[in-house]
Amino acid sequence: MTHTTPEHPPTSCLRSFNPKTSTIIISISMSEAKQLVISFKRKGHFDGYRKSLYDNFKSSKTHHQRLIDLIQDKITKKIKEDPKLSQQNKGKLSGLMTGLLYKDEIINKIIEDSIKEAMERDQSLRDGIREKIKGIEKDLKEKSQKEASESKS
Repeated sequence: MTHTTPEHPPTSCLRSFNPKTSTIIISISMSEAKQLVISFKRKGHFDGYRKSLYDNFKSSKTHHQRLIDLIQDKITKKIKEDPKLSQQNKGKLSGLMTGLLYKDEIINKIIEDSIKEAMERDQSLRDGIREKIKGIEKDLKEKSQKEASESKS
């Protein structure tokens, strides 16, 4: 019996890779998927890719400037609708505006589009993610084999 923890998802997670579409095909349960995500995050891969995508986003004049303009317009419009907002303390105003922006579908769409474009455009990014997942799978197989041999002893 293989022991699984959030740091060590089951080895059955990665099923196959389609090289024609650069797609990793997986067939796993929801709990296994959560364990794989947790392991990916705990190893620091998520933060690394998030930083890389953010840097790409900042250097993309199209998406970055579009987002800045949209945010400025939304905040200006909200303050015009309720001038009392500009008199609130900065912390409270910041919280209100952050909540407003997080819920905005257009802003989320701009960010989503930027990420999709970066993933489509950057083969090394896709390869890196694929390699990290394969590395996690290898670690899990080794751990599973070690546990199996220890349980037989």
